[in-house]
Amino acid sequence: MLELPVSDAIGTVLCHDITQIIPGQSKKALFRKGHVIRPEDVEPLRTVGKEHIYVFNLAEGLRREVEAAWGCEIFDHWGMTETGYGGGVECAAHSGYHLREADLLLEIAHPGTGEPLRPGETGEILVTTLGRRALPLVCYRTGDAAAWLAGPCICGSALRRLGRVPGRIASDGTISQPDKGGRTA
Repeated sequence: MLELPVSDAIGTVLCHDITQIIPGQSKKALFRKGHVIRPEDVEPLRTVGKEHIYVFNLAEGLRREVEAAWGCEIFDHWGMTETGYGGGVECAAHSGYHLREADLLLEIAHPGTGEPLRPGETGEILVTTLGRRALPLVCYRTGDAAAWLAGPCICGSALRRLGRVPGRIASDGTISQPDKGGRTA
């Protein structure tokens, strides 16, 4: 599950219903879980107060179907409110998330010990904001699980890459996969 600005969510799939309430008149589902967001959906979402929404990470097959239907290339993104919504984004190689290292310091740590992990080892993403004055974050525990990707990207970028974010770190240290309804190691 990803949180995205509504304007960046075109082509993604809603992971919950969006309800429209008109006081004293009606309460109805404006959009249903599973709806693929189209450009014309942005304004109605904003009229019900949605600036950011939660969407599913697209399965690879569905991603290709959406790309074919819309005639576009989809780029995945990882971020959260605390990172200004932009933490990392895929390049044309679709080989991990290139990080905004000028603004953020990310670490991958063992969820139980806090020890740094090597590339390929999945742990919790920790964020330190580098430019914030009002509310700086230092080793902020995101709850997101991921691993560093080893070596440079084939696109030539020197930025470090974060691998796929498979889910969230649960209180027992396992990885919870909200869109799959289960847990893994």
